Amino acid sequence: MDVSYSEYKNWMFNDVMGLITTFATYASNHNLLITEPEHFKDLINLSRYSSLYMVVDNRVVGALCGIKASSTMSREEIWQELLYYVTPEYRLKSRELYKNFEAYIKDKGFKTLVFGAVEDENIEKMTRLYKQMGYKATERIYTKKI
Repeated sequence: MDVSYSEYKNWMFNDVMGLITTFATYASNHNLLITEPEHFKDLINLSRYSSLYMVVDNRVVGALCGIKASSTMSREEIWQELLYYVTPEYRLKSRELYKNFEAYIKDKGFKTLVFGAVEDENIEKMTRLYKQMGYKATERIYTKKI
C-alpha cells in the first residue's frame, strides 16, 4: 500500500464527493450539525488551492481541505480547516497526512493552521493527536439550531 499526497486534481472530484458523503452520513448518524453533501461541492472549489489529499492506488482515501482566513486575534492570515476526513482503513496514517500537509501549506506562506474537532466519541483521540503534534487548544465552538 503506497500512500501519496496530492493537491486537488479534476479526476479526484468523484472520490472526494464519496468521502464527503461518507462523512455526512457519519455526522447525521451522530446528530452532528452538518450541511448536505451537495453543499460540499462549493467548499471543494473554494478550498481547491489550499487542500491536500491522501491517495492510494489512484483513489482518494483522505482529505484536509481549508481556506485562507484572517485571524480574529491578530492581523495574520491563517489557514482554517473546512473538512478533515480519512477512511477508517487508513486512519493510522492520519498523522502522516497532517505532517505532509504542514509542509505543503507552509510552502504556500501560511504560519498558523486552525483545526476543529467534532464533539463525538472520537474527541479524545483527536485531542490527543493534535496535542502530540504540537497543536494547542485555543477555543471551543458551540452551536444551536433555532
